[in-house]
Amino acid sequence: MKKILLLIITLLFSFYSFAQKPDTVFIKPSDLIIKNFKPGNIKYVVFYKKAHGKPAERIMLVNIKTDFLNYNNNPALSITQQWEIDTVVHTAHTIFKAKDFSTLVHDSW
Repeated sequence: MKKILLLIITLLFSFYSFAQKPDTVFIKPSDLIIKNFKPGNIKYVVFYKKAHGKPAERIMLVNIKTDFLNYNNNPALSITQQWEIDTVVHTAHTIFKAKDFSTLVHDSW
């Protein structure tokens, strides 16, 4: 009797674990509305906290510049990110094809 009860409980829990829907979002190039892309500059602060009520750690300033441009005579989008923490600056520059946001160039230093 115990084996049957254990089997039923195991089956119930395994059914429950497979009953949830995946939470992954898939975005295709056709989902992007490139005309809504707005060139400009934005700045924000990123920080980490180990627990509620604890002080912020690893405070970073993030600068992002977006713009339209022509790359090899084709319309493109440019995104430059600069992450600053203490005396370290990480910069990444990416050029995307305007039609489908595929990467044309990516530099990071």
